[in-house]
Amino acid sequence: MGLILSPLFTAFPLSIAHAVHEERGNISTLIALENGKTKEGAASSVITADAHPKKEFTLIAQDSDLEIRPGKVIRAWTFNGTMPAPPLRFTEGDNVTIHFINKTPVGHTIHFHGEHDDKNDGVSPVIQPGQSYTYNFIPNHAGALLYHCHALPTSFHIRMGMYGIQIVDPKDPTLLKPAREFALVYSESDPPSQQNFQALYYPVNGYFDQYMDGNALKVNQYELVRFYIINIGTTTPISFHPHSTIFKVYQSGMLSNEPFDAQTLEIGTGNAAIVEARYNWPGTYLFHPHGLQEERGAMGEIDVMSSTTENSNLTKSVSMIDWQYDLQKKLQKPVIIDYDKSAEAHVGGEILSTDNSSLLVYGISTIQYWILPTVLLSGSGAAAIIAALIFRSKRS
Repeated sequence: MGLILSPLFTAFPLSIAHAVHEERGNISTLIALENGKTKEGAASSVITADAHPKKEFTLIAQDSDLEIRPGKVIRAWTFNGTMPAPPLRFTEGDNVTIHFINKTPVGHTIHFHGEHDDKNDGVSPVIQPGQSYTYNFIPNHAGALLYHCHALPTSFHIRMGMYGIQIVDPKDPTLLKPAREFALVYSESDPPSQQNFQALYYPVNGYFDQYMDGNALKVNQYELVRFYIINIGTTTPISFHPHSTIFKVYQSGMLSNEPFDAQTLEIGTGNAAIVEARYNWPGTYLFHPHGLQEERGAMGEIDVMSSTTENSNLTKSVSMIDWQYDLQKKLQKPVIIDYDKSAEAHVGGEILSTDNSSLLVYGISTIQYWILPTVLLSGSGAAAIIAALIFRSKRS
């Protein structure tokens, strides 16, 4: 019997996952679902210092059918069923443990931006179907950072949906003024092939124009608003522009950077920013990237509520990020694929008849993004191998 978990939960402590593992070096294989007890598999260089508060999460690689816009269902590769994955949040100096379980037919990893050793870099080993792995690190820089699959071809895995945001709070909470906080994850999706340079969709938090049509972000006049922003796109920078305000920027999402004022901010692929703004007039205002993305899913609205005082009433920060993730799940309506019950698979929105045909699309992408450039550099011997593989796939 396979492990079945609801897509409607954020990243959760391992005690909820109830997974049992069989040790295999640094990689463990998922073997059963038990009554709340967990036997942990071998972990990579786990930090044992008691001085660091412990934070523990479980992320599960799962294929999921979800809506990317009204009426448009695609098959995504996900962590915990959604695209983007659950937001992760911890504090500078925390001892962070991430238990990763792969419940898909394809090998995956998790690469966390930030400082860690090579055992926790999320490039090697690739965690194969049915296996699990434990990542462990101590975040030492407060800010907004990315996490994503780094299995090859990485851009394909990212476009398929394997990405999320991690927020590292400063150990000294007085370094940040009280603010209303939001997370914005800008991405690209080009179903079914995910291979065109110019994507069909550029959603914010995984859904086309998510914060339009009654789902505007709501803030109060004069209060400080903080946006944690990442661009997980594989080809195109974004130029973030909120209307009606000049804002303060922490470049690359690092709170250690000296902030500066901006009207529009370019955020490159794989990069981040923290933006702080105040809205001095009530009303409804747009926020969006300047350019093609704003017409393909990245438009949003902010409703500014009238206030009778020019001083913010916030005495501590108010996070709206859980509300955002709940809205994302409500709109996406994810349905996790249980490969133990069904052999049917489809990739990027295209329904295919078997797991083998599903993986063929992945194989073709691997050839295009990774193997083919190697062939061009390494000679005809490798080319003959690739030709044989293509011939074999056509026969099957």
